[in-house]
Amino acid sequence: MMRRWGPSIKSFYQTGCRVLALCFLLVPFSPATAADRLGTAQHPVRMMFVPSGEAQTILEGGEEIAQGLQ
Repeated sequence: MMRRWGPSIKSFYQTGCRVLALCFLLVPFSPATAADRLGTAQHPVRMMFVPSGEAQTILEGGEEIAQGLQ
């Protein structure tokens, strides 16, 4: 005789989906500490440019971005 797993697995799956959905909803609202924030003196924003083109062009583009951020 085969044992029926249908209702118990379905209930477990639904509960797991609800817990996962709740986690996804609550994580964006969790408070960030001052140590986690970027753009401070302790945690500056750093941009790295890969030298895949002409160095002067990359430097000019980086300077424009830096001016825009200030």
